[in-house]
Amino acid sequence: MKSLDQTDKKILSEQLQTLKKETSDIKAQLNQIDEQKESFYSQKEALHQEISKIIVSIKENKAKRDELTAHVKEFKVKKQQLIDIIKKKTEEMNILKKQADDIRKKNNITQSFSDIKKQIKAIQYKIETEVMPFDKEKQLMKQVRELEKELSQSKELNEVYDKINPLGKELSGLRKEADIIHQKIQQIAKESQKKHEEMMGLIKQVDELKKKEDDLYMKYNVAMMHFGEVNAKLKEKLPELSKLYGQLDLQHEEIKKRREEFKKEKEERIERTLEEKKKEAEMKFKSGKKLTTQDILALQSGNDDITN
Repeated sequence: MKSLDQTDKKILSEQLQTLKKETSDIKAQLNQIDEQKESFYSQKEALHQEISKIIVSIKENKAKRDELTAHVKEFKVKKQQLIDIIKKKTEEMNILKKQADDIRKKNNITQSFSDIKKQIKAIQYKIETEVMPFDKEKQLMKQVRELEKELSQSKELNEVYDKINPLGKELSGLRKEADIIHQKIQQIAKESQKKHEEMMGLIKQVDELKKKEDDLYMKYNVAMMHFGEVNAKLKEKLPELSKLYGQLDLQHEEIKKRREEFKKEKEERIERTLEEKKKEAEMKFKSGKKLTTQDILALQSGNDDITN
């Protein structure tokens, strides 16, 4: 190599300092961009984790809502069955009540079967225990016969009431049971609606978070592109820098040191590039996007072809 005079060395030294300054500035810019894109990625991952937890809650709410809705349907079936039975029993009751009214009107019955029996018993007791004129006793005996006739007519009515009374109690019990089921339906339906509203609120929350996640992902990709552009500028400067060091015929150890630094920096850049490509492939995998061969290699970490 031809030796340089002082003037040439001074010019080259100034060029070297300028280039070193430019290189240093580019490195600083790269570090800043790297921190920015890492921040975007970390925020996006945090949102992704939050969305995943909310989706678990949505599934739990949906499962509970569906379970409650199924119970509502079951109780509605039971309620309808009771309504059908009540309707049938009510029709039977109406028929019996009409029979009772017809018997009462036909025989002009004004007293109940038990009241007539009480009256007959009271008159008979009076006849047996009291001393009275024959005419009065005869009158009381006639009254007993009339009451016995009325009792005979009332017996048919009493038989109808023997059917009406238990049927009335049965209907009362059925209506009470139907009312209890109706209250259960309302209560469970209310709980089901509450779970549904909670689920819809969570779905809305997920939609909002996904918009933020997409925005961060876009910012991350923009930062990645910017990083690549600035990194390309750095690659252009490094050979120039190495050339100037050679022209200045610096000490061997310094040149070796510089080369080692450049080598280390290059390895770090390659490592960062690999990591970025791996992260990008992971995001595509998580979002269900189709993976390229380069993406698969990135996920396997470390194939040199990724950086070509």
